[in-house]
Amino acid sequence: MLMSKILLALIPIPLFYLIYLRYFIYKPEYVKHLESFLYGVALALLLKLGTPFIYSLFPFTDLALDGFLKAALIEKIGAFCLIYLVHRYYPNFSIMESVVSAMMLGIGFSLVENVFYAINFGSSIIILRLIVSVPVHLTTCGFIGYYLGLRRLSETPVYRKQYIAKALLIPILLHGIFDTSLIVGGKMIYFVCPFLIIFVLILEVMIARIHTIFPMDVLDAMNLRFEDWLTIDRQPHFERWILNSMGTQNTISIPFFRWKREAFTWVMMFFFITVAVVMLLFQDSIMQFLSLSLKQDEQFIIMGLFPTSIGLILLLVGAINPQFFEESVIRIPVISDVVLYNDTNHHMEETFVTFDITAANCFLRTSEPLGLGTEFNLLFECASFVSPEARGTVVWENFTNDQAPKGSLIRLTCLPKGFITFLARYYIFRFTKGIAFNLKMPGFEVIRKFFMRPITTMQNEKSLKSNTIIYKEEEKGNKFYLIKKGRVLFYKKKKSGDIIVMDTAEVGEIFGEMSVLGNYPRSETAVCGTDCLLAVAERDNLDALIRNNPDFALSLIKKLADRVNMSEKVLSENIFTLERQRRESQQLFHVAMLFILTGLGYNPEGDNINLKLDLAKIAGIIRNIDDEVASEIINLVMRKQSSLFDGMNDISDEIFQELEIISSRFDVDINF
Repeated sequence: MLMSKILLALIPIPLFYLIYLRYFIYKPEYVKHLESFLYGVALALLLKLGTPFIYSLFPFTDLALDGFLKAALIEKIGAFCLIYLVHRYYPNFSIMESVVSAMMLGIGFSLVENVFYAINFGSSIIILRLIVSVPVHLTTCGFIGYYLGLRRLSETPVYRKQYIAKALLIPILLHGIFDTSLIVGGKMIYFVCPFLIIFVLILEVMIARIHTIFPMDVLDAMNLRFEDWLTIDRQPHFERWILNSMGTQNTISIPFFRWKREAFTWVMMFFFITVAVVMLLFQDSIMQFLSLSLKQDEQFIIMGLFPTSIGLILLLVGAINPQFFEESVIRIPVISDVVLYNDTNHHMEETFVTFDITAANCFLRTSEPLGLGTEFNLLFECASFVSPEARGTVVWENFTNDQAPKGSLIRLTCLPKGFITFLARYYIFRFTKGIAFNLKMPGFEVIRKFFMRPITTMQNEKSLKSNTIIYKEEEKGNKFYLIKKGRVLFYKKKKSGDIIVMDTAEVGEIFGEMSVLGNYPRSETAVCGTDCLLAVAERDNLDALIRNNPDFALSLIKKLADRVNMSEKVLSENIFTLERQRRESQQLFHVAMLFILTGLGYNPEGDNINLKLDLAKIAGIIRNIDDEVASEIINLVMRKQSSLFDGMNDISDEIFQELEIISSRFDVDINF
């Protein structure tokens, strides 16, 4: 009878090994797997032998504390120490090898634990633990292996400590909650199977994430640390959130699950569900055959929920799509300003924005190279608090590859006193604002201004040479622009062909938005005054900025008012210039008339030519006529000058007769 119980206890071992076989043969290091398995066996034997001593350390009998301290805490600390030793012995472990070895350790631990459960077979808690021991230890040890694998890849002390903390706390917390649910019993045991599925799902997410991480040799070739790569990898997630928040959906939709599984997987899933149905139908006979006395709730879990959970676990293993983490994951950005200085005299180079500040690095949204290896002093400004000045070096830049985020990665090389406090405040700020926004708490729309600015909503860039026309007057406007580099001129063209410069725009300014807002034709021509780098966006981006960033909307109103005022000023100046030019032209006509009349021989003294003319009156006439009259008089004189020498007196009479006709037509008072 004991042997049959032991055999029953051992069934979950090969079952779950086969379920996760795809991972165990991923990179078959069978010697390492066997070592890890034996470590798990040794750990379980050691804990069982030391049970009296362990219980003496925790003399209380509180059920919840029993689950956390006497089971989860001791078991997971032991597993952590052994997996850590395996890493020290095999320093070239990949993250996947780390997870697989940890899972094998969990299976070895479960083997011994299930044998001890079989010896004490009969208690309902023991029976439940027997059937769930393998998946619980396999998954929670897998969590430890995952975080210790990330810790081994990391070089920054802060990251290494963070992963060690996660490798301990997360498995202990999850395992403790699970064991407490079993020990407390009652309705809590209904959570046992859902917990198993959640554990499996978490492990699958971790394994899928592993497939997206660059191998160490690739990172070494790129001269990047693992934490540097993590920061670069997060940038597209921020950009996707911004696009989604503006209503611009991703062109590529990557599903979280890959449901195209092998036929064998579907067959086995339906097999276990069928087994659950059959066992529930004949549960009384099965209980009688096994000589068990269980409560109705416990029978339902063991014979119905658990086999069904096994079927679902079969379906989940390997079903998470790694490409989802590369193409569809989104993160809420919190925009911070970063001021760069390149010397100890605080000579400011420029101010950039970043979505991501860590203790290891930050990614700047730069538009042109800063120079690999260049060192800067950095000052971070987030909302109403500012960091102490840190020191950093440019270690990675991209401005040509559209498949990678564009900008510069700054590795922080010297963290001043108080910087960790700033980071803690920064992360609390991100967390609270993100929660308030996602839960749509009062005032959540105002929070968008921390996530959305023109430079972040305008992802498309265009590089233009000097004198390139960006758009022409009277064109339909459906795009607006942000100047990331260079200077843009705006002008209007008169019918005469003359150009009136209306305004200029510098780095950081938006232009072209008036036509987009009002759906009007362009009111002026925009041309690059220098080589320019422009960020380009559609109307939806502008609408999103106005809706979600009140500060931007207010600045836009002020800018529009300034632009209208500037246009009025330019027009007034040009009207004044035109009026002055008209007066100058009129004076030129008047002078021309005097010169022509003088050239015809009209002398104020009347010495040379016998003409009765009063030049004072002629000057008065000239002051009273307009340009058109003066022009016609000049043409008249020019037509008559060829016959001047035939008879000046007759000509003069004819000229003045025609002058009288002109005066009557143009209503000009000409009296001689």
